[in-house]
Amino acid sequence: MQDQLFVSESGANHLTFISRKPVARRVRRWITGEVMPQISRTGGYVPGGGPAGAELPTITGAQMDLLRRLSQPGPHMVFVMPGHEPYVEEVDPCQFIRDLDRHDVEGLVHAMNLIGSVWSMCRKIDGAMYCSPVLQSGIGRQLDDAIRIGVDLSRSVIVPAPEKP
Repeated sequence: MQDQLFVSESGANHLTFISRKPVARRVRRWITGEVMPQISRTGGYVPGGGPAGAELPTITGAQMDLLRRLSQPGPHMVFVMPGHEPYVEEVDPCQFIRDLDRHDVEGLVHAMNLIGSVWSMCRKIDGAMYCSPVLQSGIGRQLDDAIRIGVDLSRSVIVPAPEKP
């Protein structure tokens, strides 16, 4: 039996960066000249810069903070007003539901169904969002879960018949 040496991924990357071999230099230049700058600009890396002619979105520091915050487990309520930064509030879902009236519930059900249909279309667009930070961060999975819960809730909402005068 031969002796084997195992190197972790981190160790292999380190060896690539300290190696003097020409192939290691090319990899180093590619990582520092293309991969890392694109990640710092967009939050992700798309080989070749993305689909031909497509402009990669720029993610601001505040947006990355929001992505990190929303990727944490727990109930979140995000309020978005045109022209303002999103406001995130941690809420107790049971208390939130107790405070709703019928019109609130109908509006939420409609919004969840609309978000679900738009999200479904976005996921079907071939390659348009494949390497986006949203899908790579796990927020896409959380959005799928939230939409599924919203659709389940929408099926259980019973709208009372109007009262007779």
